[in-house]
Amino acid sequence: MKLKIKLKLKTLFIILCFSMLFQLLGTSFVIANAATTTPTKVSYTINGEAKIGNTIDIAVNISNITNFYGGSVDFSYDTSLLEVQSITKGDIFGTNKVSEPVKSVSNGLASIGLTLTGTNAGVSTNGTIAIIKAKVLKEGTINIKTTPLNVLISPIAFNSRVKLSDNNGNFITYTSEDKVINLVSNIPTVPPVLTAGIYQNNDSKLNYTSKWINTSPLQAYTDIKNEALSFTFDGSGFILNSIVANNRGIANIYIDDILVKTVDTYSATVFYNKNVCEIINLTPGIHNAKIVVTLNKNNASTGTCISVDSIEILKALPVTTTLLPGLYQNNDPKLNYTSQWINTSPLQAYTDIKNESLSFTFDGSGFILNSIVANNRGIANIYIDDILVKTVDTYSATVFYNKNVCEIINLTPGIHNAKIVVTPNKNNASTGTCISVDSIEILKALPVTTTLLPGLYQNN
Repeated sequence: MKLKIKLKLKTLFIILCFSMLFQLLGTSFVIANAATTTPTKVSYTINGEAKIGNTIDIAVNISNITNFYGGSVDFSYDTSLLEVQSITKGDIFGTNKVSEPVKSVSNGLASIGLTLTGTNAGVSTNGTIAIIKAKVLKEGTINIKTTPLNVLISPIAFNSRVKLSDNNGNFITYTSEDKVINLVSNIPTVPPVLTAGIYQNNDSKLNYTSKWINTSPLQAYTDIKNEALSFTFDGSGFILNSIVANNRGIANIYIDDILVKTVDTYSATVFYNKNVCEIINLTPGIHNAKIVVTLNKNNASTGTCISVDSIEILKALPVTTTLLPGLYQNNDPKLNYTSQWINTSPLQAYTDIKNESLSFTFDGSGFILNSIVANNRGIANIYIDDILVKTVDTYSATVFYNKNVCEIINLTPGIHNAKIVVTPNKNNASTGTCISVDSIEILKALPVTTTLLPGLYQNN
């Protein structure tokens, strides 16, 4: 009987010492834990998704502690953000008998006090001292900052007070790790949809995985396998502009989760903002794109890095865009310009930006490009069905409007795709590289046979 009384008195004495010493210490100093070589640390783990309506567990953890006998946790919280349902002891004391002289949740404060009982020695271990169970009420941010001192705790300052003691009533010092809890909506986030235009590498609508380095505004880059850039767009395709160099690698391009292209960004010479990939002629509408690092490379390359300079979204093409024989002015909606053309209807559309292009589909035997020619005009490449067929110099010492600068003729009758692409090249006499479009004339398909039989044929 006397032994039980002594044990109870010892436990009560430690709890009283634990409380009184902190009152005496105030904010001036804390007694060191000389027995611990690796500093004791207090940290936090969040179990569960911190979404509105969900319940999460905030675990208060202790690591590298020696001779731990008793402690307490006080947690102050914003009642508009959280509804704390309980605070319970953790597993740090294992199977040892533990007394809980303090345990309460009230008015934005959750508190628990714990101490071993009887002749139990203090524990030397890692574990959780307390678990706070709380329901998320609304969006917001909780910054957990910890103090061992008897200062006022509140949701906007120090909001967690943790006290630790050994079996002699000495306080155990520790370092603490702040924790940020982002409380978010339970409604699924709808990704932003990119419309026609150019988006630089640091645009917030481009979704990079975590291991990209973004050296705005030059490039975003990484050489970590399976790192990716993803985005959602409304259009007929996109252009990936990248830095190419002798240490660049190969990327996979996915559209709507289907691998559609593999792109090698190696180049013996460094080029910036280089068009390395065009995805075109997609079904008009919303698509999801992903650019994924593979770690594969050209045999000549010294590295596997992938970089992104900009993404250009191409406008959605009309359901039918086939041009029939006839004349189409520069502002006709069936002519598909990339985003950096200036259209001064009805005079011309023009640009001097490298790789900008005009594309169209036609049913005929060829077409005529009519353009303004002047002393500041440059050179364009003409592609038919993705094959370079002609290079056109639009320089002229004298200005002419609606000038026939290029004729593509005698194509196989039928439907063809044409593209006029701006180059950075120019005539030595030219002061600029601008390309302009005044009109496009589609030539009708030639008859299968054109042999003239006996008879009279007018000039037309």
